[in-house]
Amino acid sequence: MTDRRARDLDVVRRLVRVASPTGSVDKAVATLVDIFRERGFDEAYVDEVGNAVGVAGRGPREILLVGHIDTVPGDLPVREEDGVLWGRGSVDAKGPLAAFTAAASRFAGDPRVRIVVVGSIDEEAESEGAKSLIPRYRPETLVIGEPSGVDGVTIGYKGIVKIRYVLEEDLAHTGAPFPTVADRGLAFWSAVQGFLAPLHGESLFDTPTAKLTSFNTTLLPNGRDHVEIVGNVRIPPGFDAPAFLDFLKARAGPATVDIAEVDPAWVADKSSAVARSFIAAVRANGLTPRYVKKTGTSDMNILAPAWNVPCVAYGPGDASLDHTPQERLVLSEYLASVEVLADALERLASGF
Repeated sequence: MTDRRARDLDVVRRLVRVASPTGSVDKAVATLVDIFRERGFDEAYVDEVGNAVGVAGRGPREILLVGHIDTVPGDLPVREEDGVLWGRGSVDAKGPLAAFTAAASRFAGDPRVRIVVVGSIDEEAESEGAKSLIPRYRPETLVIGEPSGVDGVTIGYKGIVKIRYVLEEDLAHTGAPFPTVADRGLAFWSAVQGFLAPLHGESLFDTPTAKLTSFNTTLLPNGRDHVEIVGNVRIPPGFDAPAFLDFLKARAGPATVDIAEVDPAWVADKSSAVARSFIAAVRANGLTPRYVKKTGTSDMNILAPAWNVPCVAYGPGDASLDHTPQERLVLSEYLASVEVLADALERLASGF
């Protein structure tokens, strides 16, 4: 193994070893900034909101590589067996972030381009780290760090509507001739599913889907019965979000419905320079490229429309392992992804 490959592996191993559930990321952020400095980045610092930022290159053209450093909760034992790194964040999304870091380090001091790697915070919650970038950067190109597989280039994400339903009423006997607050909550969510049912598209990406996150009923000390439902709807391109929000408001009745977030779907232009650069880089590294559209959301949904710049998402790892106890990364694929990234960045820096 070459010294560079060993150093690239060191990046992902160090990041995965440091637990960083959303809200407790300071140690991981400090670790990444240390790595930026060790790898010769031209700048390395923690920004105003707590993102880790590394800048490689001093040129006039700016490329942003944004990967999140926070993870969902879960104290998974970190171990390495048969060339596979197990641990929370190995796929979502420290593997992609480590690959960004390793590839971008090759451009330190480059006079053509300024590559900004951001280890953003809070992506698994409200994406405050990514949102804070919007007024401070105007990149030429954006790449989001999410697992696509070494041969996959992600060009689309579904959007999301986050819903919280709360109803409180006087407790009544279960034999009373009217529904309980739990019944009303179930009826509300069934109505949501009924609204979406006729909107079935040609694929899962083109079809809105509703998922409950939690359903809780509580008898309050004052004798009132309380229900709280939290869920989200993943929305495809072209979804009429205003009409859906009007429906939720009308269907709520005496309940309170809070909409914590509405992010539209985003589909990137396959003919853009960044998409073509990644497809060419995958081929150049002996792989057959494929376009990916994901049924989840990412910081692409926030940043790409805000800046209106060419964008793709890329990174090693099997996205089906996101958030699961089986989260793991094949290290040979991680190393291959570093080469793809370095190749794609070189093409962009050269005006591909």
